[in-house]
Amino acid sequence: MAVDERTRMTAGYANAAGVTWLGDAAEEAETVVSIAAAGRWIVATCVAILVRQGDLDPNLPVRTLLPELPAWAAPIRLHHLIHHTSGLPGEAVPAGRGDWIEGLSRPEAEPGTVFSDSDIGYACLAILAERAAGRPVAEIAQKHLFTPLGMASTQFRAGPSGDEVWSTARDMLRWAEAMHIGALGPRLTAVLRQPGKLRDGAFVPYAWGSHILPGERGPAFAHTGRSPGCVTFVIASPATATSAIVIALTDDPEPAESLGKQLVGLTG
Repeated sequence: MAVDERTRMTAGYANAAGVTWLGDAAEEAETVVSIAAAGRWIVATCVAILVRQGDLDPNLPVRTLLPELPAWAAPIRLHHLIHHTSGLPGEAVPAGRGDWIEGLSRPEAEPGTVFSDSDIGYACLAILAERAAGRPVAEIAQKHLFTPLGMASTQFRAGPSGDEVWSTARDMLRWAEAMHIGALGPRLTAVLRQPGKLRDGAFVPYAWGSHILPGERGPAFAHTGRSPGCVTFVIASPATATSAIVIALTDDPEPAESLGKQLVGLTG
């Protein structure tokens, strides 16, 4: 298994045989880092829990709970935010501004017509979840996810443009393993693996907070997070009954993504 030695990586995988860390990765597995966009998987799972509890509806117009959104956002539904089909801008959430929601530029496309990654969309989704639940997303995640899954070192921290998830390689491997074995229960797991759809009925390669990666034996679910000098790649493959985590000290996501896919046996 070829690994670029110039990129320092903490990597491990879990399957029926247990957990395996590559090289001396176990020594770095407790280092806490920002997992950046990979935290969307956790936010989307919190939303799925609220949907199961009846606190949210995937078809809810987002302005119902986010009335400060401009009038043009009226057609956007909750499921558009979940699956990146809202048409909202793809740029990062503005830092240091409390009025970024009111000041959003018009969508780049009509809701449900294109699949386009949007940090703005997931920032809105987190706010919607908090307003629906009447408590912070961090509390929902702690009660329903972090504590049950033994993710003791994972938490939300306030960042310049909103709350961010910080975690360790060991905790994120627990997360990935829970995703591949369905540890949160069959019904919730089925929801989390459900792909989005465009208005014309075409599926998009994004489930609830994770990208859907095709493989010869079946799809895998994964997400990459990038913060300055650090890339996190977390992947769960139900088809190969394996999950993996790679944290690389680099700005280039390719080494982490390539290694992670190899570790779960993803081909095709």
